[in-house]
Amino acid sequence: MNHYRLYFLTNIGGRIERFEPIEAHGDAAAIEAAKLYRGSYPLELWQRERRVEAFARSVSSLAPSVREVRGSVPPLFRGAR
Repeated sequence: MNHYRLYFLTNIGGRIERFEPIEAHGDAAAIEAAKLYRGSYPLELWQRERRVEAFARSVSSLAPSVREVRGSVPPLFRGAR
């Protein structure tokens, strides 16, 4: 069993926010396990000093556009400039 660390990076600056340990029988299995954590953070999978894979944050987790949100703005704030 190999030991890996999956680092969750900040969206701005790419600093390490936290990590999740992963144990797997090789890189391919570790990459598949890491994919389960994809979301609003960029991720990097490492085994000791070796970066195995980098994942961008998932597109489905990105904030909605202003047009998508506009309909949900309370009436008091509509048209305010």
